[in-house]
Amino acid sequence: ATPKFVATIPNVTVTASRDASLPCIVEDIGDYKVTWMHLNRVMLLTIDETTITLIPRFRVTREDPTTWTLHIRNVQPDDTGYYVCQVNMEPAINQVGYVQVVVPPQFVDEESS
Repeated sequence: ATPKFVATIPNVTVTASRDASLPCIVEDIGDYKVTWMHLNRVMLLTIDETTITLIPRFRVTREDPTTWTLHIRNVQPDDTGYYVCQVNMEPAINQVGYVQVVVPPQFVDEESS
């Protein structure tokens, strides 16, 4: 059996400084690896269950044998963008989810603005 995605990655809207998570669900992974990348930053985040990026806010967990969930702690505006879950087959297969980071309005009193 070859690996295949069994669900789409959701698009997530999250308030800055909160946490976000994106599940990637793959059946029949075999000996292949699942990687998460940030498309806009062209940054490799995780391979399998190992965090590759030097940004410790990113990590991956496997709740079950088919689900690789990317967790982003303390989300920052820079984290906005497309996240790619890829299986390193030949040719590779991938899926994309989008994270939209919302910055809450700063309330300032009238005199200071």
